[in-house]
Amino acid sequence: MKLREDHDHIYHLSRTEGRPSINWGNIMDEKLDNLNNKGFGQDLPSVENEVEEHNIFHSEVEALAPHINCSGDKDYVSSLQMKYNKLLASSSARQRNLLSLRDYMQRCTNELYWMDQQAEERINYDWSDTNLDYPARQRQYENFIGKCLESKEATITKLSDDGEKLIAAEHPGKNVIEAHMEAVHADWKEYLNLLICEENHLKHMDEYNKYHKEARDTQDLLKRLDTELNQKYNPEFKDVYQMEGLIREMDDQAKAIDHFDERVKALQNRSLQVLPLKYRRETPQKLLPIEALCEFDTDEGQVLRGERYTLLRNNGTKWDAKDAAGRKLTAPAVCFMIPPT
Repeated sequence: MKLREDHDHIYHLSRTEGRPSINWGNIMDEKLDNLNNKGFGQDLPSVENEVEEHNIFHSEVEALAPHINCSGDKDYVSSLQMKYNKLLASSSARQRNLLSLRDYMQRCTNELYWMDQQAEERINYDWSDTNLDYPARQRQYENFIGKCLESKEATITKLSDDGEKLIAAEHPGKNVIEAHMEAVHADWKEYLNLLICEENHLKHMDEYNKYHKEARDTQDLLKRLDTELNQKYNPEFKDVYQMEGLIREMDDQAKAIDHFDERVKALQNRSLQVLPLKYRRETPQKLLPIEALCEFDTDEGQVLRGERYTLLRNNGTKWDAKDAAGRKLTAPAVCFMIPPT
């Protein structure tokens, strides 16, 4: 009987007095104040967090709807309904703004990550004389320029256009949008500059290796010719008729020598245009002039395309240099070439 009495007390309790009343108006006012004080994150993780939190908040707002119509007289219900409609509209607007901001930031982040990877790859690549795998890089570069650059440029342009549209629509997160637009613009400019550097380096590496191959081939031919001459014109074991025949051939031999003389002179002239790529991997004994292949922003200032600098120290992928005014700066080695000495 005691158990039954406890059971009835717990499960069949009916109360007509002292039931707590809920002031739905105050609840909605609090939620609206809370909503108006919410900001937008500055980076993607914080915006993701805001989206998750607001999804819960919006569900709570939607859950209020059934209680509004059961709250007393018509005038009171009507005023509650107006408050609720305002709260729901504000919550829905914030949800849309958060989702559009997250989508835009995610797209910007994807492109920024891709461009950072591309920049790092070019900065760390070996552009010196020891890299014999540059033809593969040349094919990769030509393939990208021919097939991918235009579509990538269209993606970056669309990001810029979409950002402008969001700002024009008075998006509440426009400061974050502007910051992401500027970051994408700066990285794209840097990427295009690094493409200019890559094109120049590949051309110089090709010229360097072709020149040295031709020089080696010429040297091998001259050694072979030298050996043939020593054997052919050795006077031992030759009679007078053989000697006379060899003398008659001297004119032809002289012409062949003249041809090689021209070839050697041409190589000497070309040597004045070939870049000393070995200095890209070692610090020379004396200060060398270097030339900027592109514009690049460093902590100490901007590197200007076509300007001459002095190489102070070769740190591998980064070079210490100074400009004509004596201002020192550190920039990626890929931004510079060492002119023929």
